[in-house]
Amino acid sequence: MPLLQRLATLFAFSRRRGRNTPGRPKCFFSPRGGAGRAQPGPGGLTGHTPGRPEGFLRPIGGWVGRRPALGALYALWLVAVVAHADARVRVQANEAVISVYAEIDSRVDRDLAWAVLTDYNRWSEFIPDLHVSRVISPPGEPIRLEQRGSIPWLPNFPLVMIALVEEYPPRTIRFQRIAGNIQALVGEWQIQGKSPVRLVYRATVMPGFPMPPEASIEIFRHDAKVRLEAMAREMERRAAPSRKP
Repeated sequence: MPLLQRLATLFAFSRRRGRNTPGRPKCFFSPRGGAGRAQPGPGGLTGHTPGRPEGFLRPIGGWVGRRPALGALYALWLVAVVAHADARVRVQANEAVISVYAEIDSRVDRDLAWAVLTDYNRWSEFIPDLHVSRVISPPGEPIRLEQRGSIPWLPNFPLVMIALVEEYPPRTIRFQRIAGNIQALVGEWQIQGKSPVRLVYRATVMPGFPMPPEASIEIFRHDAKVRLEAMAREMERRAAPSRKP
């Protein structure tokens, strides 16, 4: 089975499991077999340690200890991320596959939320660490979106992706990676409600990065959190003029 088809199948399966499993966020994988697999801790986060702030991951095999300088930067960044709690993010890993579910509420109407979410060429103006975001397909053809970003604590490791985008107005945008240094990615954005709205992000990723699994997990957790919070801020900013008396 081609890699992209396999990932799409996993994404669809994870959505079904998310709907059918009480108390489990949508788009979560259920580890099979227990032994030797990553198990979710409280809140659904892999590797959670009681007494440690939710969102912290235990280093596997002493990775952070073997690289003290990078480990220290990594830990400092984690503290900063935990301090921002507007977006609710859940991440789980199953072998080489990472599942991300994130949501945030915004006091805007659905039409405005859709306008911001589909303003692809301006995403880099309001999403931190996203340097390029542009539609590279001609008008009238399927949308191909090029994005180039960076990781705050790994500035020399850029993220590059070209995604095929499908729009289902005014609620859903689906995307899949067709090129870039991410091995495979499929996902969707959803707008729930009419006013106010809830913005939902789901993605299933095979990173393929030459780095420890927990680092890849944090890259995509950070990316989802930053993007949702930036989207919500931009929606609120655009809605502000209409709220003035």
